[in-house]
Amino acid sequence: MEKSFLTMRYYETYYYANIVHNVLSDPFPYIRHVHNWYEDREQMFLTPFPKWSVLHDFAEYSIRLLIDEQDGSSAVDRLAANAKADLWIDRAMRHHAMNPEGFRRWASGQGIKPADVSEDDISSYYEELNLTGQVSELIEHLAKEVFYVLFNNRGLLANLNDLVAGVVRDLDPLDCDHEISTSLEGTGRLKRVAIPRWVQRTVLYRDKGLCASCSADIRGLMNSQPDAHYDHIVPLAQHGINDVTNIQLLCSACNLRKGRQPLPPSDRYLTWY
Repeated sequence: MEKSFLTMRYYETYYYANIVHNVLSDPFPYIRHVHNWYEDREQMFLTPFPKWSVLHDFAEYSIRLLIDEQDGSSAVDRLAANAKADLWIDRAMRHHAMNPEGFRRWASGQGIKPADVSEDDISSYYEELNLTGQVSELIEHLAKEVFYVLFNNRGLLANLNDLVAGVVRDLDPLDCDHEISTSLEGTGRLKRVAIPRWVQRTVLYRDKGLCASCSADIRGLMNSQPDAHYDHIVPLAQHGINDVTNIQLLCSACNLRKGRQPLPPSDRYLTWY
């Protein structure tokens, strides 16, 4: 299989990862933003094993909100007070070797004096950057970095999928578009599908061949039973979805013990050395 690489530049990656972690650990204080995220996401939730997972999508949505805050009214005061200050978006893009024109140069070309900069001017600059596709490219890359950091946290994945299950629970095939209604076998219940090989490889690598519940080493069993131990963290019977973030590796004993009930992932991980 051809190897895929992600260039990690870590520009505030851990800051965004921490925000995503905090929201998923206790969504209630952020319920309006969370609701806005999952509204009209039915197609993503019902599509079996998309490579742009629900964690990618939630991270991307969160980063967009945070960027809007970072280059809001406080940015106007910062630019006016410091001749060397610039926008967050310009710093981030330069860090990722995207070479933006820069807000100050853009403003100068528009005949806007530093003392007269307004939020509307910043919004206009963003609009022009958006037209180039660079903002979307940057945010998509940042979301991939956040996914890379957080995908190892099975407890967080369980929280995310519990949140999604609360939405899926109320989906009725009769109320969904035909294209996605075929993924449901009843209200709030997705059909079981074959787990793709790329998902199996990803989960096996993440869990290092160990049972995500009891930490038993089951790498030797995978050759004879390649599909037996890939388990939905939030079961399909409990409104779980077919997403790479909702799959864990279990030994046969834990898998049988779990049945149709959720089995919380262990917080024990194999150390690097």
